[in-house]
Amino acid sequence: MGALLRSLISKNLKSWEETLPFVELAYNRTIHSTTHCSPFEVMYGFNPLTPLDLSPLPPNMFTSDAASSRVEYIKTLHKEIKERIEKKNQKLVTRKNQGRKELIFKPGDWVWVHLRKERFPDQRKSKLQQRGDDPFQVLERINNNAYKLDLRGKYNVSSTFNVADLTLFDVGNEDLDLRTNPSKERGDDVDSLNNLLHVPEGSITKRKAKKIQEAFTLHVQKLANAQRETKNFELKFLYNVSSASQEEHRVKMAREKLCNLEDGTGNEKSVQNCEEVAIQLASLGIS
Repeated sequence: MGALLRSLISKNLKSWEETLPFVELAYNRTIHSTTHCSPFEVMYGFNPLTPLDLSPLPPNMFTSDAASSRVEYIKTLHKEIKERIEKKNQKLVTRKNQGRKELIFKPGDWVWVHLRKERFPDQRKSKLQQRGDDPFQVLERINNNAYKLDLRGKYNVSSTFNVADLTLFDVGNEDLDLRTNPSKERGDDVDSLNNLLHVPEGSITKRKAKKIQEAFTLHVQKLANAQRETKNFELKFLYNVSSASQEEHRVKMAREKLCNLEDGTGNEKSVQNCEEVAIQLASLGIS
């Protein structure tokens, strides 16, 4: 109706009150796609006459239908309209619930409550305030969409909540221990990747998800440290092997030089070289 009223008054905003009755008549006289009838016909069983309908009629058409026929017609019409509305609503529900998993709580379960701004104005005055509150116990399941909670007199509101405002609170597994052997100290804990990435049974709460993330980060850090230590060990090993090979090569060359000197002429230069080689071998711990 607002769009129709805007199109009629245009820029003359002061004439809306005079135009409103005509807009109301046009809306109530229009056939709706869901009911296939106009609102006026649904309410009274007939459509009001318009100026186009005020044409001369034969005398035999001035008589109205019998009251009983009108009542039966209205009853039949209401029944058909009700079926159409239910059919339309069923289509909307089916389309909206497509792919949605139904959430069912049992009496005795503990749930978080979402504090909606319309229902809890004092608790949602600021954007920085919490949007949820304590876990409350479910007292009664009215239906699959409504539950009655034990608010313990905390809020002066109705204790009945829609399922969309409730989140399961897992009491039993809230303190989750992710170690493979709880008897060991935390620093001596050894966990495999398969056990670490295993998703625990039950609902995943915020605290449980945080613990899983911390354990996964710790495991990744341990793997990185282990790879770093392995790389350092390999570098040290290669350095030691290289040093040993160089030392062995020096000894071999010194021995060959000594043998060549022993087979020489025995001059002064050869004797001097022989003494130098002997000193070099002695420094290497070889006699």
